[in-house]
Amino acid sequence: MSAASKIDNRKGRCVLLSFQCLLLASWALALSAPYAQGTEKNDSAGDTALTSTTSKTEQKDAVVDWFKKYDQIRRDAELNFLEKFQTMSFWDKNVDHAAVLRKRDQELVERMSAKYSRALEEMRNLPEVSATKELQDGYIDYFDQVHQIFTAYLKSATAEEAPSSHSTMRERRSALEELDLNNKKLDGELRQKFGIARHRHS
Repeated sequence: MSAASKIDNRKGRCVLLSFQCLLLASWALALSAPYAQGTEKNDSAGDTALTSTTSKTEQKDAVVDWFKKYDQIRRDAELNFLEKFQTMSFWDKNVDHAAVLRKRDQELVERMSAKYSRALEEMRNLPEVSATKELQDGYIDYFDQVHQIFTAYLKSATAEEAPSSHSTMRERRSALEELDLNNKKLDGELRQKFGIARHRHS
């Protein structure tokens, strides 16, 4: 075989090898594409799950912090045994807003009015958390209604406002009791959902 033929054969083999290498590279690229896409999807799913977990953790932390402040407000607004007895006794005797209050009764009403006014302001000033907004609104309404009842007694005692009728006062107290039950029910549901201990009375 001449030298020229040998050179041509070598060139031919080089071209064939180059073509085969290119073909193998194309196959390898095609095979690796689905794996790369799967890895990207897995990474994306992992990021989404991490974000979701972080969001839930942040929400629970916000709820737990909110309940600490809320529980303190409720403890401060609670009546001791003597106050409960005096208040219930007063309401039973003065259901129609008696125009004249004895000194002891007036002192009780003034003290209760101030207590619930403070609780109302503090509950309104609590930071809003979406998960607890309904409960916060419920206790704002509750403290507001109790404060209004005691304020009405003071106004009627000083002739600033005509006394409420017997039936009206009964209706207000009945609505207040129902609101209190609804608030406590929602309170229990939220504590169970977020793993928060029951409210400890003062």
